[in-house]
Amino acid sequence: MLLFLQVDLEPNGQLHIKLELQWATAEEQSQPMRQFKEQEGGFAAKQRRGAMKRRVHQVRMEIFLTC
Repeated sequence: MLLFLQVDLEPNGQLHIKLELQWATAEEQSQPMRQFKEQEGGFAAKQRRGAMKRRVHQVRMEIFLTC
């Protein structure tokens, strides 16, 4: 099955989408379903290591960013 979609964007422009759907083969259907596993700690533990914390201060209508 082949679908063509066209979406008008605001304030101007268009988005064209071509979507092709195919039935799974018997071999693909016999395989177990893949599941995503959530790891303990996840993104925060690995990616933020060594990152500096930043604070935002506002003094007399001025905004300052400090580390």
